Formats: sequence, structure tokens, C-alpha cells
Amino acid sequence: MVRLILVKTPLGMENIAASRIAELAGDAEVEAKPYGFPGLVLVKSSSKELASKIRGEVVEAEKVLVAEEVVPAELDSIAEAAAKVAKKLLPGAKSFAVKPVRRGSHSFTSIDVNVQARHLFTAEIGVPVHLKNPDKVVFVEILRD
Repeated sequence: MVRLILVKTPLGMENIAASRIAELAGDAEVEAKPYGFPGLVLVKSSSKELASKIRGEVVEAEKVLVAEEVVPAELDSIAEAAAKVAKKLLPGAKSFAVKPVRRGSHSFTSIDVNVQARHLFTAEIGVPVHLKNPDKVVFVEILRD
């Protein structure tokens, strides 16, 4: 199974991070600045442990996010995928927050994603929203379409 890992780096450090990640996992496809977006490295790998290795060994990696779902950049698809992930990852959580980041042009805003995803989460899971100090955070990263 191929996993997508999104690595956030300081601006200008993408190529260095990509090079270090490629050294860690020879089988991985590593792309610095995917779609021209600075501060990102996109990794495709079959390794379950690669994200942990990146967190521990690539100092340029500020955040390492493993994609739980990949869907088209459409508001309904994103909200449904986020709710699916939340059902799997939020049981037992006391509160949550949704942190969407959009890159590219879309017919919706990050606030639209946040509102729709939060609505589905609270309706289906019953976990309350707490924006300042959530127990769990669901990151929604949107790259182009």
C-alpha cells in the first residue's frame, strides 16, 4: 500500500529535506515543492515507519503528516473524508479542532471546509469543538485539485 506523507519545512529547505528523506527510504518517491508550493515535500512510500523516521532524523521537517484519505478538492468530498478519518481517530477524544490549509484556486474557502467538516464531526461523532485547546486536531491539507 502506498502512503502519502506531506512534510512541511521552512521556506528554502525543501530540497535539503527531500534529499535527506530520499536517503532514509530508497523506495520512496520524493518531490520537493510539489505543484510549485514552497515549504512542502511530498513523499510516496510503502514504508509504515518512514513518517516516524522523518520526524526523528530530518531536522528540516517541521511537521510530518501522513494522509489518511486522498480525495478531489471538492468541498463535500473533503468534508466526508475528514469525517471518515475523524470516526477512526477521534473516539475517546474530549474535544477537537479542524485545521484546513488550501493551496491553489478553489471555489470554497478554508473557513467553508472548517464549518462543513465540524458540522459532520459533531453530528456523527458527538465530540465538541474546542478551537483554543483541542484534545485532537484533524489537519486538512488541500493541494491544487
